[in-house]
Amino acid sequence: MIMASKDSIMNNEHYLQLFESLSHDSSHALERKKTALNHFLSEGFPSKKQEAWRYLDISKIINVPYRLTKKTVNKKINLPIKMECNPLIFINGYFYPELSKPYPEDINLFSIRTKNLKASTLEQKEKNAFQHLNEAFLQESLLITIKKNSHLNRPLYFLNLFSNEEQFLMSHIHVEIILEESASAVFIEHDFSELSNEHLHTHQTDITLNNHSLLTHYHLHELTKNNYVFNHLLATQKKESRIEHFTFVIKNQLFRQFLNFNQTEDQTTTSSYGLMRTMDNAQADIQLNINHQRNHGSSTSQFHTTPNQTSRINFNGIIEVNKGTLKNKASLLNKNIPLSSHAEINTKPVFKIYSEDVACSHGATISKFDPEVINFLNSRGIETTLAKEMIVNGFSHEIIDKVKNKKIKEYLLEKML
Repeated sequence: MIMASKDSIMNNEHYLQLFESLSHDSSHALERKKTALNHFLSEGFPSKKQEAWRYLDISKIINVPYRLTKKTVNKKINLPIKMECNPLIFINGYFYPELSKPYPEDINLFSIRTKNLKASTLEQKEKNAFQHLNEAFLQESLLITIKKNSHLNRPLYFLNLFSNEEQFLMSHIHVEIILEESASAVFIEHDFSELSNEHLHTHQTDITLNNHSLLTHYHLHELTKNNYVFNHLLATQKKESRIEHFTFVIKNQLFRQFLNFNQTEDQTTTSSYGLMRTMDNAQADIQLNINHQRNHGSSTSQFHTTPNQTSRINFNGIIEVNKGTLKNKASLLNKNIPLSSHAEINTKPVFKIYSEDVACSHGATISKFDPEVINFLNSRGIETTLAKEMIVNGFSHEIIDKVKNKKIKEYLLEKML
């Protein structure tokens, strides 16, 4: 028999007491939250013994007695990206509708308390500890529906702001986006903090793209030391829908993002791009899964990373093509340039192909600076430090140049180059 450790028992007692101290809106929500809590308590936080968590060190958060944030009096918020948009403001895990208006007529937007929350798309057995934690302690959920045949003129700018000055807090939010038939929109998620107080945050985003719909989705991570963030994205695509997703890690401390795209009907298109820059002893981790379940699907994935100092970057990308499907195309590429001899990169692009009628390619590179290129630039009067900076900037531009929104591109060029 395996005995639970003393730290594990104390950790469970803390989260159980915290859960019992909360008020719940309905018996239905309470039972669902209890189920999620029981899964979390029985499984505990993941460890490096589990293959999926082998390269991510989360030891610093395991035995911390985190408390939930509290909603405070709202204050004026300046959006980090100055642009014409429809703002959706979350502060420390709570939605502030008074800071988020006006809403365009083409969307239905609801801030949903726990009593009205739908059951999650994923089965409990498919979730990890941070998803169980999210569901057990969820503070608020936002449901956004883009109406049929609507084309939003302004992006939806979801600002997730960490501004609490207390230590050892945690927050948990859920956003669901539904694009009805032939709808299109641009959605920006921006995790932002200027404080270095310890904060654990989980974030679940569920996206449904109905027939012929189109979504461009940007997720920017701009966090400070001691901000620990675990994001989960689940996108379900129906016939002839298209999604273009971008992940930009501008700065972070401990970050993992799960990206799951399910092509459930024919002729769907999935594009996923990412650029990650890390410093100091930060960790950034991407877990990508694209599942081609039907025919004539297309997916393109390209992620670039530039870890510096003693930071670590992990990339695990899986493309699945189901048995019996026809004419699917997929490409998966991860390119890395370590900027320090002490930086660590773990990359694992994987194809799981169960159909013969496919066109697929995948690859990964970890490249040092080419001495011949450096010497060539030196011969043109460019010193080595500047030459390396030019190479990294060109490497980063490969991803940033795919951004169509002018204001977002300008912001990224300022922050990441």
